[in-house]
Amino acid sequence: MPIADMFPGDSSAQAYYDALCVECQKVQAPSLISDMMIADAVRLERLKTMLDSDIQLRGAGYDKHNGRQTYYQDNKSVPLLLKTMEQQRKLFERLGLVQRDPDRPKVNDDGSDFDDF
Repeated sequence: MPIADMFPGDSSAQAYYDALCVECQKVQAPSLISDMMIADAVRLERLKTMLDSDIQLRGAGYDKHNGRQTYYQDNKSVPLLLKTMEQQRKLFERLGLVQRDPDRPKVNDDGSDFDDF
């Protein structure tokens, strides 16, 4: 599938994709896998924009009315936004666009003896 067909009518997504391709080519040779990962990062950016606008509109939580009861409900867009940002960070790390955090261990090192299993 040509990349131009992935974002029909969305010139900002196409421009973001092109900019990421240029940056990625500075780090590694272009490939179909990296093109797909960049397209996923662009889609995640669009999703982040939608989630952020929802959070700006409704806040981190809102009052919900259920007949006679009123209760506070957390906005489910907040944890989804955090997961989306983490996934995008992992994609950028995989593409070589960001460096791995030196404080973060490479394995699950919680001090237990079961880390090697």
